[in-house]
Amino acid sequence: MRRIAILFVLLALSVSPGSSAIAQSIVVDPPTYDFGDMMQEETRTFTATIRNDGGGLLIISDVVPDCGCTIPEMKVKEILPGESAPLEIQFNSKNFTGTVIKAIKIHSNDPMSSVANLVLTANIHSLLDITPDRRVAFLRSLQGESESQVVNFTAMEGHDLEIKADRTMQQFFQVEARNHVDGNPSRAELVVTRPADMEPGNHHDIVRVETNVKGMPTVDLDINAQVFSPIEVMPRRVSFRFQPQFQVNLRLKPFHDQDAFKILSVTTDLSELTIGKTITIPNGAYAIPITGSPIGADDPRAIHTKGRIQGSITIKTDLKAMPEIIVPVTYMVRM
Repeated sequence: MRRIAILFVLLALSVSPGSSAIAQSIVVDPPTYDFGDMMQEETRTFTATIRNDGGGLLIISDVVPDCGCTIPEMKVKEILPGESAPLEIQFNSKNFTGTVIKAIKIHSNDPMSSVANLVLTANIHSLLDITPDRRVAFLRSLQGESESQVVNFTAMEGHDLEIKADRTMQQFFQVEARNHVDGNPSRAELVVTRPADMEPGNHHDIVRVETNVKGMPTVDLDINAQVFSPIEVMPRRVSFRFQPQFQVNLRLKPFHDQDAFKILSVTTDLSELTIGKTITIPNGAYAIPITGSPIGADDPRAIHTKGRIQGSITIKTDLKAMPEIIVPVTYMVRM
């Protein structure tokens, strides 16, 4: 009798509402889909089926693509047992080339598989071969020296190619478009030049290149430059803000190790600053200690500037490429 009771309990548990045997179960059909051969900037659509093979109500809580190139849309989010709902997918090949693999994660209340995957693949052919790939970088460039880089464009399948670009968006760089390179009507190049007078620092710009290629009328290229002065100064600007006491070390180092230089003088137009003795450190570098304290709130300068004090430190050197260095200095006075 006891054995019969135990068997009855086990049978009841096996068919209870919480049992995974009759719970909702998500099936993605097909689990993978290949868009096949595509051209860049081409859009294609595909509809997958989300099916509930379980016994409970399947609820889709979210559908998340791993790329902005893929847009999924699922209007029906609650699926009864044995029924299905469409998952519409729009895929844009953008600027990809070669084999591309993307995934869509489907979140649901399936107790055995709360996240299901739909994998998308495509083999994308370029309308234009662009080398380097849409990026131009001038790394560790020296102020006072001009540099140029060439971006090569080649039309696929031997089509005639024409490109045009007159300026960059920020006009930080100079550009020149050249067509029919080496007499080849399928080839063009864009010459990007960093001007010699570009200020030290990091600079970013974009150039929009117009083309006669159907399906790719414009191409945007990112341009970056990291420019250094002949003498690197750290920090380039000094801001003491509301500090009650000032202390900073200006460090100077030649961009090229062979360009040794001497510091001839260091002055400031802020009388509250004290310039310490210049310290020579390895690799032809120098450190200049700066100390001081802010002026009072009753000082005429503080009253006139409403507490915003500005000045500079001037460093004279014997390096012809950079005989003078001006370091801006700012701080605030509590009024």
